[in-house]
Amino acid sequence: MIDAAAVGQLRRAPSGVLETDPIPYRRLRGTQVSVGTRADTGARGVLTIEGLLAKPGEASRLPPGALKRRIFDLETGREIDPSRDAFKIGDRLVVVLEGNRNALPTVTAPDGHAIVEAQGPFLLADLLPSAFQVVSSAAFGQTNLVLRGALAKMKPRGDLRSVETDSDRWIAMIVPESWRDNPERGQDGKEPTPAQPHRQPRSTGGEEEIEFRQAYLVRVNMAGRFTFPAASIEPTIPPVKTLRAEQSSIEIKPPDATER
Repeated sequence: MIDAAAVGQLRRAPSGVLETDPIPYRRLRGTQVSVGTRADTGARGVLTIEGLLAKPGEASRLPPGALKRRIFDLETGREIDPSRDAFKIGDRLVVVLEGNRNALPTVTAPDGHAIVEAQGPFLLADLLPSAFQVVSSAAFGQTNLVLRGALAKMKPRGDLRSVETDSDRWIAMIVPESWRDNPERGQDGKEPTPAQPHRQPRSTGGEEEIEFRQAYLVRVNMAGRFTFPAASIEPTIPPVKTLRAEQSSIEIKPPDATER
């Protein structure tokens, strides 16, 4: 309901989620949105807003390969290709986010042009399809998680300062690898101002090119086809310019009746 007025009946989408038809954003501004059921059970509503940025310069697409989202099967450690492989309900997956220097945000001038590479921590946000539920916000270094295969050989990169999770997102504050031990920090340990350029070490290829790598664990709870929204990065120092990777799609198989 919007301001106590019904917006129509819910319908079941191909993903299995109950949803309304699209509602114009102007109808939502300054209003109260509520979701309820006729049963005695609770209800949880998720508001999804889709559209184009009013100011396109506020977001930029990251170069191909700058930020990678890799998905692994927790039980085997095998990397899964979402464009080719299908998931199934009950799968436990490790989502690994890693990026090179091209994924690091920059401080921008009022006209939108980059000035210098942003210093200190940045925010990395990964929005989840409704079929996924976060089980652990940090998969590396957990004593209750046994990582196998390729996962066992992976090490975190960058300094993970904090993590926040919700039903539909994983957001982390990370200091990139080349900045966490930056010798240009002052003797008092404070970070320099954004106007001071930061000398990056020369890339030698391989693991040294990875500025950050962090991971979290999810469980698959729903069947259907889902969009995996693009991950985004933005600096913690204004003015903010959001950088976005490519979105993808995933398919989750329903339970096989013969397996019951």
